[in-house]
Formats: sequence, C-alpha cells, structure tokens
Amino acid sequence: MDPIKVISMIRQNNSAAGKITISVAAIFALIFSSVLYSYSYLLVNDVIADTADTSVTVLNTPPGWDVQPNEAPASSGTSPTNSGDSVTWTATATDSNGQDYYLLICKTSAAPTANNNGTAPDCDAPSNQWAVSAATTSGSQATATYTTSEADSAQSNAWYAWICDSPTSDAACNATSYQGDGAGDGTDDDSPFIINFRPTFTAFADDSPADPGTSVTWTSTAADSAKNTSFSYNLTLHVCKANDFTGTACGAGGTWCTSSAVASDPTCNATMDDPMTDGTHEAYGYVIDAQDHTASGGSQGSDSVIDINNVAPSVGAASVSLLDTDEAGSLTLTTANGQTTGFKVKFSVTDQNSCENQVGGDEISSAIINVYRSGITQAGCDTAGESNTNNCYPDADTNWNPTCTQDAGTCSGTTDNSVDWTCTFPLWFNADATEGAAGDSQFPTENWVASVQATDDDASTSTLTEGTTGNEMLKFMAYSVPENAISYGSLEAGQNTGATNQTTTIEAVGNTGVDEDLSGTEMCTTFNPGSPPNYGCNQNTSDTIFSTSQKYDTATFDYTVGGNALPESPADAVAINVPKTTNEASPASGLTYWGIEVPSTITLAGSYSGQNSIVGTESAVANW
Repeated sequence: MDPIKVISMIRQNNSAAGKITISVAAIFALIFSSVLYSYSYLLVNDVIADTADTSVTVLNTPPGWDVQPNEAPASSGTSPTNSGDSVTWTATATDSNGQDYYLLICKTSAAPTANNNGTAPDCDAPSNQWAVSAATTSGSQATATYTTSEADSAQSNAWYAWICDSPTSDAACNATSYQGDGAGDGTDDDSPFIINFRPTFTAFADDSPADPGTSVTWTSTAADSAKNTSFSYNLTLHVCKANDFTGTACGAGGTWCTSSAVASDPTCNATMDDPMTDGTHEAYGYVIDAQDHTASGGSQGSDSVIDINNVAPSVGAASVSLLDTDEAGSLTLTTANGQTTGFKVKFSVTDQNSCENQVGGDEISSAIINVYRSGITQAGCDTAGESNTNNCYPDADTNWNPTCTQDAGTCSGTTDNSVDWTCTFPLWFNADATEGAAGDSQFPTENWVASVQATDDDASTSTLTEGTTGNEMLKFMAYSVPENAISYGSLEAGQNTGATNQTTTIEAVGNTGVDEDLSGTEMCTTFNPGSPPNYGCNQNTSDTIFSTSQKYDTATFDYTVGGNALPESPADAVAINVPKTTNEASPASGLTYWGIEVPSTITLAGSYSGQNSIVGTESAVANW
C-alpha cells in the first residue's frame, strides 16, 4: 500500500463522526508495518506476518420514554389533593441496556443528576425534588409518590418528570423531561398538582337557652385556608348530637343540623326535641370543605353545650277524674262519725321536659289536690282557712293528708311527655250529698270536683287545674245512740214517773238529717233478748209490763197528761228532726224523753228489764 494513501485514510477516519475511535498512532504503526512488510516481502519472500489487538469503549445509553408521566389520580382544582394525602405519578420507560430505571419528579426543569451503582437520581437541588420511584424493571411502569402536608407552602405546584438509570458507571438521565402526557392541553393529570389545605375553625356557639320544641341556631368562625389562593372550597358546618363525626357526616348518635355550603362562617339551626330534658345537651361542631377536608383549629369537634330551659308542667282538665274508693260509680261514704278513706283523684301531667329527667329520675316530683263541692268553686277552696269538712278539702289544710304518687309504668322515658298520677284521700262522714233531683239532697244541681297542681323537679308548678267532670256524692244516712240503757228507777205498782223523764240521744253521723223509729218489747224479770217474740216473759198482767206502759216524746212531758205510748210493732216514725252534722267534731243530735208507769196489776216484785228499739231514719231534706 502506498504510504501516502494510508495517511490520507487516517485523516478521513479522524474526521468521521461516530462512537468507535481508533488510535492514530496504532493505525500509523499498522500501516507502516504493512509497508515495511510489503517492502520486505519484496525483498525477502519468506518473512512471517505480525498481529495487532483492537479495543473500543461503548458509552451507556439513558432509558427512553415509553409512556409519558401523569398524575394518577389527577390532582387539579376540581379534584385537589387534600393536605396529608399523596400525589402519585406513573410513567413507563425502557432502558436499551436492560437496566432498571427511576422516575424522578422535580420542581424545576433543571437537569437532574444520575447516580451510579443503583443509587436513585437527584434533582438539581434537594429542595427541588418532589419524589422518586423505586428502581423499576425496564419496560415496567414506575410509580413515584409525594405525601402533602399543611407545611407545604403553595396550593399550585409545578412538576417535571425525568427518567434515569443507575449502572455501575456512566449513569445517565434522558435529556427530555415531561409535565404530563397532555401538558398544556388542559387535562387534569398534568402539572401542576393542587393541594387543598385545611380550612380553619376557631369559634363555635349556639344561641341557647331554649325551650323544648323551639329553634336553636349554631354559628361558627371558619374560613378556607389562606394558602388556597388558586382555588377556594366552600365550607359546611355539621352539628352532631354525639362526638361521632365520620369525616363527612354525623354518626349513629344523630345530627342536629347541617349548614349549606358557604365561603365562610357557616351557620345552621334545628328545632329542639319536644319533649327534651331540661339541662345541658351535647352539640359537637365540625367544619369540612367541599373536598371533605376537615378543618383545623380549636373548635373542630368542640361542644357548644345546648342549654334547655325547664318548662313548667301542665295538667289536662279532661284528664282529671274524681273516683270512688273502688274507682266505679258515685262517691260513697261508708264510715259513720269518721273518715272514709281510699277516694281517688287520677290525672295526667304533661311536661315538655319529658316525664323522666336526665339522671333517670321522675321529672314530676309531687302533686297536690283540692277536693270540693262545685258550688264552693276552685277559688273558694285553695287555702287552709277555707277548709270545711262539709264541702272543701284543700291540700293546704295540714289536718287533711292526701297521698299523691306517680303511677308505675306510665313513663316510658325521656321521649315520653306525659305521666299518670293518683292521689288517694279521705272524706269526713258529713261531706255534702249532691245526688238526685230537687228534694233528694241539699245540693242536687251540684257535684264534687277536684283541682290538681303538679310540681317538677325544679320546683316549677303547673296552674291549679279543675277537672272538667266531677262526681256525685251519695247520701249517707248514719246515726248513733250513745246510751245503752234507760233506767226508770224504782216504782210501786200503779205508780208512774210523772214529770221526771229519762232521755236518749240520737246523733246524725252521716251526711243527712235524722229522724227515728221507736218501738219496744215487754219487760219482765225473766227477759231474754234472744228469745222473741215473747222474750222469756209470761205475758201475764201480773208479771209483765207491756211496751205501751212506756211513753216517749221529743220534749219533756208529764206521764199523766202527756207523751206517746211506745208501740211494740209497728214502730212509730218520730220526726225528731236532727239536722245534718256540719261539725265533724260535734255531731248534730236530738233527745228523746221517756217515762213509764208500772201497771197496778203487777203483783210480782223484782227487777224488770226489756229492750227499746231506736232506729235512725233519713229526715226530710228541708229539716237538714
């Protein structure tokens, strides 16, 4: 070969572009050797040929993009990433050398630094790096994740994606970065990603106290984060009955109210339960934005503390029943010269604070009743000084002691606004009768009624309420004869008591006036009251004094000229006209005067005895 031509070839190789570089010196030596060899061959035909080693360094090729990067899911103004949540990027690349690669997300477009020996690449500065994936097999999808926080400084955040490998040496990054597979086309998975920072919630209150069944309004001081400059998200206030907010709604404890979505300071209101126990009730406030991001600040999850007023109870007039001792029929006195017990007033108490208080006790703590004849009226029977056993029994009278108790099982809990009560009380024997028509009793156009007042556990009282219906008081004719003997003394046959009378008393111990029926038996020394009709007497005029030998009258009399002979049968009806008792401590009474004559036919001396019958009867109403 011509040496001049060889040198020309060398120059051509040096000017050619390419990654394979041959040493000029080596080529020159090779060519020169060839020339010498050829020359030598020409000179000496039997010389042996020499050899030369070749070498080349192939530089690392960076990975290439297969699928451009994007946010997955997209982080945008309409679908931002809440602070504390993560932004995720995905991309796919292939490395020509089959090496693993990394997806690197930086804040700027400045070229990153690739690192050897399986070390992840770095953005141009640590502060400019969002995220980097783990080493990813060539041709597989890589994923990089950044967890946002309230400490992040901006709402809108640009990003640039790079792909790099990390061989043992000569690590390289692809020279092209991307900001999303549709950057600039308005799609949501492109750069930038959007952080939604928490709203602030710094004050929470309600406008209670309030009555059950009325409205309570809750107010808040809340605003979207000052960092949310690109997009703002309206706020919603949730007020829960328990501290059980799920992040988007109140839990099983229930909801008082939920506001509409507003730019700031949301408010809402709710009508309180009716019934609702008086005292404080829980109301927990929570603010979230349109992205369901919960607020920060001291008021989040705080209790505004509803204060429910105590409301006085009420008694329904129609619920008041005045009942006999057996709770059936008219009022019936049964105890002469005393009190008949067991009469009842039943009624229902309604309370907007329910029948049960917050600690499980009775909301209604006590009740009083006044019982009276309707003609007395409620206003005339509500103080102790108006007490009168004939017609007025006020609770204020300490000598009259009704017992009032709540009926077991009639309160079903704090959602029940009514409860039944029963008061048991006595009435004196002289309580005015109202039964019948005109002429049947003193007050036939009236009846007996009851007024009721209930008191709750906060000492609030209902109005004194008279029942719309009452009950009749039946007549109770009862009498008493205190004396158990009439002693005429000693007389001879043919003598009488003259103007000296013995007396018996008949008392009105019921609620009517009293007359009497009088009769008697014969008297003898062998009298036996258990042996009618002769009672052990021989019925002879010589040893038996017959009833007609006795005389009676309602006034003093002289036996010789006055009195009425006592019959044996039928009895005489005597209009003694004992009026109705008006003072229970001193029954009305009347006297019957008695005299006797020992017939002159009596020959048997001795102690004679017999039995007179004094039976009380109801007198005419006009005489009561």
